[in-house]
Amino acid sequence: MKKGFKRYAIIIAGGRGERFWPLSRFNNPKQFLKLFYKESLLKLTKKRISKIIPLNYQRYVIPVDLKKKTKELLNLKEKNLVVEPQSKNTAIAIALASFYIKRELADALTIVLPADHLIKNEEEFYKCVNFAFKIAEEDYLVTFGIPPTYPATGYGYIEIDSLLFKEDNLVAYQVKRFVEKPDLEKAKEFLESKKFLWNSGMFVWKISYFLKQVERFMPSLYEDLKFLEKRINKKNEKRLLEEIYQRAENISVDYAIMEKAERIAVVKGTFDWDDVGSILALERYYNKDEEGNIKIGAVFNYETKNSIFYTKDLPIFSFGVEDLIIIKEKDLIFVSGKKEFEKIKNFLALLKEKRDYQKYL
Repeated sequence: MKKGFKRYAIIIAGGRGERFWPLSRFNNPKQFLKLFYKESLLKLTKKRISKIIPLNYQRYVIPVDLKKKTKELLNLKEKNLVVEPQSKNTAIAIALASFYIKRELADALTIVLPADHLIKNEEEFYKCVNFAFKIAEEDYLVTFGIPPTYPATGYGYIEIDSLLFKEDNLVAYQVKRFVEKPDLEKAKEFLESKKFLWNSGMFVWKISYFLKQVERFMPSLYEDLKFLEKRINKKNEKRLLEEIYQRAENISVDYAIMEKAERIAVVKGTFDWDDVGSILALERYYNKDEEGNIKIGAVFNYETKNSIFYTKDLPIFSFGVEDLIIIKEKDLIFVSGKKEFEKIKNFLALLKEKRDYQKYL
């Protein structure tokens, strides 16, 4: 191990990217796609974090079915992988990775980040991360809040309280509360108040302090993982982990811990951040024509407005439509209203019930 180095990264890389369907599929989810740059979101995340956390200290949490794909794409070793028997949200994923790290270094500092976000002006990001690591030393759970630039309804929000820490142009506040994705009117209020930040879903903390919160707020899971810890690298480790996941609660770390703990700090991000959460994010990265259309591939429009078109083979022709999403993949054609697309998860839930269509998920 690098002498004196105590910083680790936990990368949550097992999401299925349902809000990017049909471009994102169960076996080839969003983080593997090259929609925005010449490299996948997952590879960009590895490059970004490797500038401050060496690969030896990176842990990628993935479901077992994505292990081979992730390992080969990123050229990882077994020790870089924390393999889940199934996906069960972020609370157990982060807790499991934390127990593995604790075995190596009990007082490690850790940054937790999703594998499928985009971050620009990375030097500012690194400054914010280093600032957050200093705050975490004081036994705070630290998150990153992004100043809103428009009344977004697709992000959760963080309401800030009193100023806790300041360093040059960087500031961190006590978190007053976390707020679920608001409707448009509420989002406008949040924007105008200047007391709310977008919740980026990235965290920094001491492993020891985080696990104390797991013990406090998720005692059953803590005891299960503590029991598992003694059996890591032993014959029945895999079976025990499967049993733990079967009975574990399907809950995010936000709900399970962040909304309940007291010592929560939020660093106000000075970097550009985008979770590229759904297909609608394409509008932020591709040029629109004079009628507001995004056209990726061979597309011909006439009297067509504010629509998104995507094809890699057959051309798409449109006439007299607006506010649509039309995607041509090798095995399917998908058409949706843009406003209705926010309900895509409901639509996919219906598809899951249809045996003939499950292969398209």
